[in-house]
Amino acid sequence: MSLERPLCAVRAVLVIATLALAGCQTAAWTRVETPDAIAVNKSKRTFVPPAGWIRWNGAPSGVIVTRDGTPIQFIRAAEMTHDQAFRAIRKTSNADLLPNELAELLIAARKAMPGMSGLAVTSNEPATFGGLDGVRLGLTYRDERGASFDHLMYAAAETDGVFMIEYHALSKHYFARDLPEFEKVVASVRSERKAKK
Repeated sequence: MSLERPLCAVRAVLVIATLALAGCQTAAWTRVETPDAIAVNKSKRTFVPPAGWIRWNGAPSGVIVTRDGTPIQFIRAAEMTHDQAFRAIRKTSNADLLPNELAELLIAARKAMPGMSGLAVTSNEPATFGGLDGVRLGLTYRDERGASFDHLMYAAAETDGVFMIEYHALSKHYFARDLPEFEKVVASVRSERKAKK
């Protein structure tokens, strides 16, 4: 028996696997052609993503959109229940949290995440967005490769949990470039029952 037959079979399997993976990637990502409001998880909150960005349909929590790929930058909107929001630091939240108390929990949770070396707070102020009273929190850190990232989030404690919309990008070039798009997304946050899923 020659080696050519098994090699042909291996090549065929690799080609099929590559095509299957390519199909999975296409299904997992969808280009935002027209900026329509989309629902965050199963919540009543919606936001309008930037046109031309790509939405990750398989995001495990919330909705993620990116222009150049998640390692470079992304916008994420999520709503977590009070008992789940700060589980990593063994804390819970509640609807009565003041913006500064919520900010303290958010900072502690980020510091507990692996790969966030030299985490520093660049801004921390009360903010109103989408009819919610919350906090606007800016952070900066370096990842395990030494790349510098900026992170800006708006968060608010509601009756059912914590709603958050955040922007994460490489500090050099990308963060400043797409910050206006993120602020538009934050301004688009609404509480609506009818939205695309």
